[in-house]
Amino acid sequence: MKRENTYNFASGPSYIPTKVINDIQKQLIDYEDNGFSILEVHHRSNAYQKLNEKVHNQLKDVLKIPETHGIALMTGGGVMQFSAAVPTNFLFDPSNEKEGMRPNKKRGMYVINGGWSKRAYDDAVKLGQVGKYVEPVFETSDFSKIHEEAIVNSMKALKPEDTAYVYVCLNETGHGLVMSNALLEQIRSTLHKDIPIVADAASCIGIDDTHDMKHFGVYFACAQKCIGITGISVVVLEKRFVRNFKGEIPLTLSYHDHLERSSICNTPATFSIFAMSTMLEWIQQQSRKTVYENIKKRAATLYEVIDQSDILYCPVDNKYRSPFNIVANIQKGKAITVDAICEKAEKEHHLLNIKGHYLVGGFRFANYGAQTRKAVDALASYLKTIKEEK
Repeated sequence: MKRENTYNFASGPSYIPTKVINDIQKQLIDYEDNGFSILEVHHRSNAYQKLNEKVHNQLKDVLKIPETHGIALMTGGGVMQFSAAVPTNFLFDPSNEKEGMRPNKKRGMYVINGGWSKRAYDDAVKLGQVGKYVEPVFETSDFSKIHEEAIVNSMKALKPEDTAYVYVCLNETGHGLVMSNALLEQIRSTLHKDIPIVADAASCIGIDDTHDMKHFGVYFACAQKCIGITGISVVVLEKRFVRNFKGEIPLTLSYHDHLERSSICNTPATFSIFAMSTMLEWIQQQSRKTVYENIKKRAATLYEVIDQSDILYCPVDNKYRSPFNIVANIQKGKAITVDAICEKAEKEHHLLNIKGHYLVGGFRFANYGAQTRKAVDALASYLKTIKEEK
């Protein structure tokens, strides 16, 4: 099976345009005529300093990051952010003259509306001294919709003197839910200005044209879904919420040190950062607005096919369906299996990685910025042909 004959719907690492891969490939032997490969670039060299500055500027441009915010490029993926970096930076206080570093007894408050926000909460609870200060401000097991009114109402009682942050997941990749910018604006206007919103943007960074960085105290995402490959995460930080722990927390977790050192606290993931820069260049050439409009059109095609199917259904309420991760399942009583549909999709139609998250089941079709109209049309055509097994 050749790349040019396949359609990849993996949710991350996800499809990358062939042009971007070719542009990366050109630098594998001799990076920018420096006499060494991009795989060999030293992080203290002038070549890397230029790359580092370039990618920071690209992120400012694509994400429309205001001067009130800074950028940290960190390793460990999104999981490292929600399981360690966020609670460590927000739920501890630096030492003072009387006491060493200690929990500040403020609470990290979590909006749990899908599998990844639940995972973030479950991981933060495990973090030693501060885990007991992590709570759900809103929680549901009904992942068929975003419970907007209940979420906004839950914000009204929060006070800055006892709330460190409010955590949200903007796009639940496993359950196919997206949080609208209108809801984010409601949350922001309801919350006190000194309570930051911490947002997991892993599956919409750089491609959702509605996000306003001014809403967020922390906006983080791994690169491998929307803007690059594995190995690097982008963390956008409102500077007034970043505190200096003066070496009391590990350097690799310190937001302050990453901002102060331009994301070079230790050897950065140089190749992953180069790949991200190349992918961001592709987004800049298209424009984020154009990328987002194309995403919505492709998503509408798939949802229409699913809604008209005699075999499939989408478990998500129309208003909250993600354009980035389209999920579906088999209607009850139908004599066909997910595995059979996936096997035929791959072998006969070259449609790859359409099975849903292993904890959710069903199907999941990744529709990030790089996905193609041709791939979505091929998938839509196949979904129309699915019939029960005799």
